[in-house]
Amino acid sequence: MQRPTWLKALALAAAVICTSVPAAAAPGESRCLPPPLGPGEEPDVLSGVPGLPVPGNQAVRADTIWFGGDDGSGLAVEGGIWDFETPGSNGYQGCVSWDESSNPGVYFYRVTANDFTAHGDPCVPMINGTTGELWCGIHEDEADLRDFIAGMGYQNMMCQRAFSPMYTNFNPATQAIDLAFVYFNHTEPEFDYTHVYILCYDATDELIEEYAVATFDGVQGDYQIPMTYDEGVEVPAGTLPTETVTVQVEFRMTADGGWSDEDGLWDTPCGPFAADDVAITVGTTHYDYDFDDGAQGWTFDKCEGAGAWMHIVHDYEYSEWLDDLGLTCECTLVGDAVGFASTMCANGPGLAPGLKEQFETGVVPREGYPAPSWNAAVIEFDAFVNFPQSTGAHYRPGWRKYPYTTEANPVDHWSGRRGQNVWYYTSSPYCALNRINLSTMDNAPLPVEWDSVKFTYEIYVSCDAFSTPTSVCVEEGCTGGAPLLDNVRLGLIHKPDAPPITLIDGGMFMDGYGQNYPTYLEPTDRGNANISFDLSMGSMTQNDWHGDSTVVTGPVVSSQGTRFLCDFCFRIPRTGARQQMISEYQAWKSRLVANPEEGFVCALMDSLESNNYTQIWKNKFATYFHEDDPGFDPVYPDFRTHQEILPDGVFVPGTRIEYYVRSYWYNGGAPPTDYYILGPLEFEILPTMRVMSGQEYNVVWPSVLYVDAYNRGGAERYIGAALDEVGLSVDRFDYLDVSS
Repeated sequence: MQRPTWLKALALAAAVICTSVPAAAAPGESRCLPPPLGPGEEPDVLSGVPGLPVPGNQAVRADTIWFGGDDGSGLAVEGGIWDFETPGSNGYQGCVSWDESSNPGVYFYRVTANDFTAHGDPCVPMINGTTGELWCGIHEDEADLRDFIAGMGYQNMMCQRAFSPMYTNFNPATQAIDLAFVYFNHTEPEFDYTHVYILCYDATDELIEEYAVATFDGVQGDYQIPMTYDEGVEVPAGTLPTETVTVQVEFRMTADGGWSDEDGLWDTPCGPFAADDVAITVGTTHYDYDFDDGAQGWTFDKCEGAGAWMHIVHDYEYSEWLDDLGLTCECTLVGDAVGFASTMCANGPGLAPGLKEQFETGVVPREGYPAPSWNAAVIEFDAFVNFPQSTGAHYRPGWRKYPYTTEANPVDHWSGRRGQNVWYYTSSPYCALNRINLSTMDNAPLPVEWDSVKFTYEIYVSCDAFSTPTSVCVEEGCTGGAPLLDNVRLGLIHKPDAPPITLIDGGMFMDGYGQNYPTYLEPTDRGNANISFDLSMGSMTQNDWHGDSTVVTGPVVSSQGTRFLCDFCFRIPRTGARQQMISEYQAWKSRLVANPEEGFVCALMDSLESNNYTQIWKNKFATYFHEDDPGFDPVYPDFRTHQEILPDGVFVPGTRIEYYVRSYWYNGGAPPTDYYILGPLEFEILPTMRVMSGQEYNVVWPSVLYVDAYNRGGAERYIGAALDEVGLSVDRFDYLDVSS
């Protein structure tokens, strides 16, 4: 099965973080995300509402137990934080990093049959039953210890080399080079290769050229029926550099970051490459190597990696980097931070091209907070990131846990890196707080059961690996000093035993205005409780026809007898100046089980009915009163306008509605034991109006309309200061949220 060469990435001008799937990973979804919270911004959810945990990475529970820092032995402590202000156990408060572009060992060898049997290999790939040969690969016993899914074979990011003896006194003008051998190759087509080079050295033994002779990929032969390479004169006289005085033959096996025996996506039954009966002719001198009595002068090595460059960066250093980008960072990125820059570019410090470095925190112990009471983990950290596509730089978060076992390695050990496949790049620099729920990660969420865990942060710099064209990737690694990480901490929370739900796209209720007085602001004018979904879509004549009710979607439950329900909960923390005069409002309140002006009121949602009410969904619920809810009016048909939980034509300017949706497993009518909470969110009828103090019949609206792509208010303090400067006093900002 061949993997396509493609980059699934989409960069939107309004988005800061985007995800892409490199050639070095299995295909996956591509998406762009809203930017992290910036200075002074608030998420598009409410905070400070008691008892309402917010799932996902929007917020964390007040009872989250945080871990970080270093107890002196590399263990994180409760209430600690990795702020890199103190050295700790290893200079980095127990955090470490390593070079993933460098293999952990040398895996090119001269082998005999005994080498394979001694390591428990399922295959003994001696070409034509020979006594000795050259072989590249990782034996079964080490593959098992490293949790290779397909066992014996090769790893991701493989780079191994075999060198012939040096041939001196070479005259490139008069001498040719000929090469022949038998071999088999079993590497992923178009991505993983075995190359054959002639290496050229000058009189000072400096390498001056790698002359490519041949390249193999895919499946070519096997150890029982090998391929023969004999192309005649490989390097005619006059081909190599005139300074060449010494030559050498090299076999080099290389692999990218995915599809190998390590991840099981490419299974090599007997390893990626082997060669025997190598014949080399340099000028008129002939050399034969059958490897039966040893390596016969051949040597072996792994390729040099791009390095691991984690180091402490002081605020006086990175403040200059931020200034150069015109970036203000008012999160808690202060003092010392950890960085990875290793070179200089025109725009400041940069990352080494080819860098693939993995940072990980110290160990977070689970003791005292067992599952399932504490069944989820979130990570929080400040980061400066500047990874546009022009740099070829990407990052992705993940985790490692203990204990971890596999069928091949049943002994408790630390897992390898797990988590999402996709990598992030940025369309513009940012410096902000990041929150990630490790327990809801795509591809590989952190399981409930573990004794210890570490957070990982990988950096990968490669235009080629992400198929970024050279016309775009014009400054590989030149990130202006990014990334910087600071104030890392991991939190333990309780994830509810309830079905997760999501709003439909455009499903948030939107701020609105009164609908009946188009020429002036009327305090008794009534607005609509609509969602931002545009029912008319592309029609320019009806482009203000919005959805009237929202819908949440949950999992399709397959087990017999299992079902779930949803409640729509809302409150009115502020009423408009003339809200109490609206008779429809009083009639609506009388249908509810409690007063929403005093606290949250929950109504049972009805199952979504579509296709002219003929299809009833079991996993989709709409904001209509269910017939079992006290607010349902039996005089009117089910799932019709009169049964809307939040009706139109009821709320006036200045009235604010906060709401959330909760889902729970149905248990025969017994009270729910746990809820999944979606929200809380809010909307209001604009503008904010209030009764003038001491004059109950006079209404004022000292507010400024603030149109914001993500309802975060990041520029509010600047606008407010400007209005104060010209003598205009503003009580509040009215937000018109257009993020949906």
